[in-house]
Amino acid sequence: MSRAQAPNINNIKNYGNGILIKQAKNKKFFLAFCIEYNRYLKCLDNHDISWFETYLPIQMDATCNGFQHLSLLSLDSKLGQELNLNESTWDDKPKDFYSFVVFVLSII
Repeated sequence: MSRAQAPNINNIKNYGNGILIKQAKNKKFFLAFCIEYNRYLKCLDNHDISWFETYLPIQMDATCNGFQHLSLLSLDSKLGQELNLNESTWDDKPKDFYSFVVFVLSII
């Protein structure tokens, strides 16, 4: 853990101080994360994480995930870009892999 991360971890552990919650875009989701993270740490302290089950909703994008795995296994970075595996920001529009496939097939 870097020195820059340490204060954030401490503020997540002590979320009642409100420091990071004030900065969060979605305060309710961040608060839920802080509570869940502290539950997880308690499991680690007890040396038993086998029973830990999160109650946070996990967004799962299963679109093209088989192709994503294949591009990662083959180290095909160009295909990975078409499958949205590259670094991006919230402002970036996700690529549509199926449109890409149609385009490639149309030029063959």
